[in-house]
This record gives sequence, C-alpha cells and structure tokens, in this order.
Amino acid sequence: MEWNEFVENVQRWAAERGIYEHSTPDAQLLKALSELGELADAYAKQDTAGVIDGIGDVLVCLVNYQTMVGGSMTPPVSGEARIGPWTGGAERAIGQMAVSIGAYLGEEDNKELLPFLATGMIVFSDYYMKVNITHCLQTAWDEIKDRKGQMVEGGVFVKEETSAEQRLAELKAEMAELEGQMEAIGAGGVTSGQKMIRGRQ
Repeated sequence: MEWNEFVENVQRWAAERGIYEHSTPDAQLLKALSELGELADAYAKQDTAGVIDGIGDVLVCLVNYQTMVGGSMTPPVSGEARIGPWTGGAERAIGQMAVSIGAYLGEEDNKELLPFLATGMIVFSDYYMKVNITHCLQTAWDEIKDRKGQMVEGGVFVKEETSAEQRLAELKAEMAELEGQMEAIGAGGVTSGQKMIRGRQ
C-alpha cells in the first residue's frame, strides 16, 4: 500500500469511528508512544512480524495526530536524503522517535511531525530491518479496517459487541469441533482415563 492511500484510508476509518470528534492530539501521541514501546519490544526480540505490526500501528496514530492539528501529510522523504538524522543504528532511531513524540505532548502545534517521523520509520524498516514500508502500511490497514466500534465522549473506544447470532454460530462450531475430537478418541478405543474411571467404579 502506498503512502497517500494509507493516509486516506486511516483518515476515513478514524472519522467514521468518531476518533477525530472525541479524541485529542495528546491522546493520539500517547497511543503512538505506547505502540512505539511495542515496536521496541518486538525489535529487542528480533520479532520481524511484531516490528512490521508496530511500525504500522505507530503510523496510524501519527496520521490521526497530524489530521487533528493540521499540517503536512506529505509523503516521507525517499532516497539517500531520508537517512539524515536517523543514522546511528536501529536502537537510536527508536529513541529519537520517542523523544520527538514526547516533545510535542501538550504542544499540539507541530505541523511537520508526521512527515519527519514517517521518514524515520522508513529508514528504520527499510535500512535497519530490511522490511519494505509498504508492507507495514498494508499490514496495519488490514488489521484495523474491519475493527468495529466507536469512540465516545471522553475518548473511550467502545468495541462493537458480537451479535447473539454470531456468538451462537461460534459456539455451535466449537461444539462440533469438540464432538469430532471426542469421536476420534472413541475410535481409538478406551482411553487410559476411561480405564481409570472404570477401575474406581
């Protein structure tokens, strides 16, 4: 997924769920910091899938922040010019991102935070992790696009409950699976557990 498509998708998704109406820029930055912590943890464990997930999740929060404060949604810088301040290793890049996000908590006036940090994310993913950023964007979008629920006054996200019909169908499927497992056990003869029970009777 390309950058502009990702931004448009996230903005539409967030608007439909009341995030821009009921959240705040600071709340989005705090969420970005939380997701960055998960990214750091995944990097420390060399969990590539977790890194891909973390990069996308941080960028979702930053798109929401930048949408709320206004300013540039310009695609991140590409090519060698993008390396800029992000040299020094993956750990340092994560630290710089955390400091940059933290510096704007309570400020709500940085019109260029998203392009700056998105460029850092590209360097982190492509240069340090050898993971294409477009894959990270697509993964993040696939994860959130069908997420149901609504943000309500006070900034609380209320997940849409599974309907009774859906839950009943899930329970029936679970029961069918258990019955299949029990039949498989029965087809194998009397189990040791059954022998024990019969011996005590």
